[in-house]
Amino acid sequence: MIGKRFLASFSEVKRVVMLVSWRDMAPLGLGRAQLALLRELGNSGPTTQSKLARATVIDPSAATRAFAGLAKLGLIRRARGTTDRRTSLVALTARGRQLVRRIEAARARTAKHLAARLDTRDVAALERIGAKLAPLARELDE
Repeated sequence: MIGKRFLASFSEVKRVVMLVSWRDMAPLGLGRAQLALLRELGNSGPTTQSKLARATVIDPSAATRAFAGLAKLGLIRRARGTTDRRTSLVALTARGRQLVRRIEAARARTAKHLAARLDTRDVAALERIGAKLAPLARELDE
């Protein structure tokens, strides 16, 4: 019973967070996968497409399509790996870095909108739950 209640509650929280986030990100004109990949690339720096797909938990074929669109918009550069020609290296362009700054500003607006409804106890409870569940993610990654 507690598992069902937790999952229902967490699903509702996730739904609300996604709705607020999407409202704040929509003016940027990109899809969710593209936004997630750009943000991760902004945090990680140049890396491989496969690492970015794993880090964002985006299906590799969906990530490949997203990268193609981002390259077409001039937001990223792609190049073949020098040691392994099968890998595709990705880096932000100047325009891509500028958009990542806009993504982070939109995320800050989302955080502000959500935080307005919460108090420190609410956030502490979420942090405590996250700390308890984090080991499960690591186990599943292995």
